[in-house]
Amino acid sequence: MPRQLDSSGPAPEHAPVLVLASASPRRRQLLAWLGVPYQVVPAEVDERPLPGEAAGDLVLRLARAKAAAVA
Repeated sequence: MPRQLDSSGPAPEHAPVLVLASASPRRRQLLAWLGVPYQVVPAEVDERPLPGEAAGDLVLRLARAKAAAVA
């Protein structure tokens, strides 16, 4: 049976808070289940692949773009 944790409460002052640059409900669900404090800051990034772009290159480019957009 999966754990049911509520991460909506305040995190301890010393605990880092992960910034989730995605509006993905599944990622929020996973972080809450793990008890990881997080803040959702969706990044406005065009997620369409570039012509001929490999999947690995796409995910790396999107991760970098989203991190830069919310930093």
